[in-house]
Parts: sequence; C-alpha cells; structure tokens
Amino acid sequence: MIGEGQIMEAFQGIEQKIAEYVSRAPGVIALPDDAEDSRMTGAVVELLRRSLMETVILFGSVRRGGGLWRLLQRYPSHVLLAEELCPDMSAQLAERLRLAAKYCEEQIAGISCNPYWQAGWLLESGHCHSALAGLSVPTAEVIRAVLGTTGLADGIRTLSGSFLMVREPELFVFADCGVVVRPDPEQLVDIARESVRTFEMLNGEGKIPRVAFLSFSTKGSARHPEALRMQEAARLFRKICPEICSDGELQFDAAYSWDVGKRKASGSAVAGRANVLIFPDLNAGNLAYKIAEKLGGFSAYGPILQGSRKVYSDLSRGASVRDVVVASMLNALRSGLCSAEVAA
Repeated sequence: MIGEGQIMEAFQGIEQKIAEYVSRAPGVIALPDDAEDSRMTGAVVELLRRSLMETVILFGSVRRGGGLWRLLQRYPSHVLLAEELCPDMSAQLAERLRLAAKYCEEQIAGISCNPYWQAGWLLESGHCHSALAGLSVPTAEVIRAVLGTTGLADGIRTLSGSFLMVREPELFVFADCGVVVRPDPEQLVDIARESVRTFEMLNGEGKIPRVAFLSFSTKGSARHPEALRMQEAARLFRKICPEICSDGELQFDAAYSWDVGKRKASGSAVAGRANVLIFPDLNAGNLAYKIAEKLGGFSAYGPILQGSRKVYSDLSRGASVRDVVVASMLNALRSGLCSAEVAA
C-alpha cells in the first residue's frame, strides 16, 4: 500500500487551522524531487487523502511497481506526470533560455532536462500554483532554478529564506535564515519587505506586523559598523515602507520583552511587540531559529523562499513526510488560493 507506515497523525494547533483553510481551495503543486523517495510518495498520499491538493505534478521515469507507478495507478486523476502534461516542456524551456542569452547550448541542453528548472517553467507558464523542492538537492540548486525561471518579484532584488516560528499563541517570522550570508542595508530592506508579506499571509487574529532590525546594540547604545548597518537598514525601510511599523537597531531582548523594551527603547512602537525579526546575517538568523526550536519549544516551519515572482519554495534534505505536507500547505496560502486567520 502506498505510504504504508507513513500515514501522519492528526494535525494539531496551527497546522490544523492551515489544513482547514487549504482544503477549501486545494490547488496544483509541482514536486520535482525524486518521486521514488518514500518521503515523497508518503507526502503525496497525505496531500490527496486529506484534500490538501487537487493535483500533484511529479517528474521522472515510470517503473512498473515503483512508487511513481503506484501513485499514478491509485490517483489517475490527481497525479500527473510532467512529461505527459506538457510533452514539449523541454523544448519550450530551452527556447526561453536561448532568449535570455545567458547560457551556451551545452548548458541549455542540460538545464532544459533538469526537473527543478522544468518545475519552475511549469509554474511560470501557469500549469501549477506553486512548486516545492529540496529533498534531493542542496538549496543552491533550487535557488538557481527559481532565479532562472520565475525570477524575482517586481521591486525586489534579493531572494531570502524565512522561518515561521510558532509557540502558540506566539507567532514570529525570522529572516534571513537560509540564503544571504551578510546582507547590505538595501538587501535587508528587501528581506524585511518579503518577511512582512510572509507574516501577513497568515494574518493571525489581525495582528499587524512589527518589524525589528536586530543587532547587539539598541538605538545607538554601541557605535560599531555592524550596528550602523542595521540602523541604516531600519532608516531605509521606514523611508520605503512608512506604513509598516518598524524600528531598529534593537537588541533581541528589547524587541521581545515589553519590560526591557520600555527601558531600552522608550516610546518605540516595536520594542517588546516585534513579530518580524530581521537578523543582521545568516549566522545569527540560522542559529536563532534552531535555538528557538530546540531550546525554546517553538515549531519552525520553513525554509520559506521569499522574493520570487511565483511561489517556489525550498525543503531541507532531511525533511520528513510531515515537513513536505506542511510546506505544501504554506505554498497554497502564499499562492493566494486561500486566505485565513490561522494563528491562535
């Protein structure tokens, strides 16, 4: 039986709320990772069994008796093979690459047959609502496919990676936790703008986003180039997005704790109430979400790739069946198929 031993336990908390909304408007997702991976077959079963997706597009060669073959047999109307959905997919992708004038013919020959790029092409061409990948390849390969197919959203020049951090009733977005090693002030503004969009996709109880640009300094308490970089990012963000509540630079305790915030940043509309946390570099962001998850009891959902024109997100190579299912649901929310207040 497909997915035997991998049927997930019932969703709880925020996952259950997300699932309820997504099931009202299930969409189409492209999953270009190895369809013979048991995590992939298990996730597809869950997505379809729970009506969290209407259609799943898979890639690869069909081997009789294999996982992909069994999925096609069991769900003939809901599992589609990319090559059959669009027989001239490789040729059309190749032509697009030629028009971009960035690749030689040898590169085009390889890229046009790459399932991660093909998934991006299907997404860009309107054959699916979102794509999700990363079980079989590093994040860098997924990013290359995203940038080479869907490209960046208008006005954004930085792809970034955030995590949705939940310890109910608390909900935060942490960024950048997966892409940009040391963002400059302009990149930090892009990261913050997209992180606000990620926060707003859940619109938890109507909470407004409050953006904190984090540092080891609060409001000039230390004079150092690294603190000044976060000050400048906060200034630029206020100029570009004056309608969004933001402040910086702030130390984490000032951003998180109401009492500390009153002492260190009196009068700030963000101190003690921040829910979108922008870290100064990848070291800080990546460590912070893992510490919050492992020591603080938060659930971490991501990485969520931000900044692309279409919703094409990343998975850890260590992801579980549940991770794939939840990431697929988050993609459905981000692609605009449904909207919800899902935070507790």
